Amino acid sequence: GRGHFAEGRARLEAALARAAGADPAVRAAALDGAGVLAASQGDGERAVALHEAALALYRDRGDQGGAARALANLGIVADMSGDYDRATTFHEEALALRRELGDEEGVAASLHALGMVALYQGHFAQAAPRFEESLALYRRLGNMQHVGAGLEMLGVLAFLQEDYATATARYGESL
Repeated sequence: GRGHFAEGRARLEAALARAAGADPAVRAAALDGAGVLAASQGDGERAVALHEAALALYRDRGDQGGAARALANLGIVADMSGDYDRATTFHEEALALRRELGDEEGVAASLHALGMVALYQGHFAQAAPRFEESLALYRRLGNMQHVGAGLEMLGVLAFLQEDYATATARYGESL
């Protein structure tokens, strides 16, 4: 597991160092991918630098979808480090771009991420509508894995608010 991440990251970083003048679209995707690998290894500082570099390239090219992905990745890294204000800002920016693009899968993912950040902070009233909107989109898209995850999070939310009947129903539906 982790050895493959380390090897993949080392190869990707070496390729990035050699390919400074490469096609900006390819370079941006590689930077973003390297950022995901760095984050998965717990190197948040390097992940941020890589995602920020990818974001700059995506923005230079006018690639709104790429920019949204890089922003979402920056949100995930901020969330992992407990910087919930920054995480919220990044996820909200990604959400706005994804809404603009009509990227329903991306919108659903951003809403779910915003729900998670609100949940971690104990902001249940903010988390619930984000999870519910995300769930509705995933249902419409037929993405059953994410429907299950959304129902599970609504179950967690109900449980934390001591609404055990709703929690049980959501968990049951999730299964």
